[in-house]
Amino acid sequence: MNRKKKRVGILVFTLILLVFTGCDKRGKETVIQKTDYQKEISAQVLRFHIRASSDTKEDQELKLKVKNQIVAYLQELLKDCSSKEMCKTKINIHLHEIEELGRKVCQKEGKTVLVHACLIREEFPLKEYGDLIFPSGVYDALRVDLGQGEGKNWWCMMYPSLCMIDGVTETVPKESKEKLEESLSKEAYALLQKKEEKNLDSKEISTIQEGSEQKYHIKWKIIESFWQYFGKK
Repeated sequence: MNRKKKRVGILVFTLILLVFTGCDKRGKETVIQKTDYQKEISAQVLRFHIRASSDTKEDQELKLKVKNQIVAYLQELLKDCSSKEMCKTKINIHLHEIEELGRKVCQKEGKTVLVHACLIREEFPLKEYGDLIFPSGVYDALRVDLGQGEGKNWWCMMYPSLCMIDGVTETVPKESKEKLEESLSKEAYALLQKKEEKNLDSKEISTIQEGSEQKYHIKWKIIESFWQYFGKK
């Protein structure tokens, strides 16, 4: 009877391993797919990022005034751009003008502030714009730092046009959606539209990737319980 019981235990143990291994594989594949789609999306998107000198009310208000003027300038500069790379090329040529515009706004407000503009690849958190949700990850961006750039920041999507249309209302224009849909795979564009994803940020994705230890604890506990039962004499 004990031999039969042990054989059954070994069979059940094997089945448990197969089931959980399959679950792990599917979970990892899901994370990898989302990461791949994020890279596909970021390849088509250029963002604008401005960082205030500090979190004081004065510096935050100055940040918004500088942002408004730069957005208006970029709206005119980039109006004929038909691709992300064209936008980057134009911006790169006019970085000095962007910095000078920022300095003039600061001077008008009675402030002498260092303004630095650059094109950079940096990490962005998950962000919802109207009915589209952009996953967290690394994106190309025009970043403008005021002073030390240690205050709260503001960002938007610059290409395809978002903040170029309206620097206050965060909605994606119809033609920008069409550009995204044309340039992305169906799966990547669908990821942008998934409302249920809006609470999934980079930290949570990282937890999914690194949280296998917790899953293993659960698995080993179940397996241990089976051995305790089937291993009894």
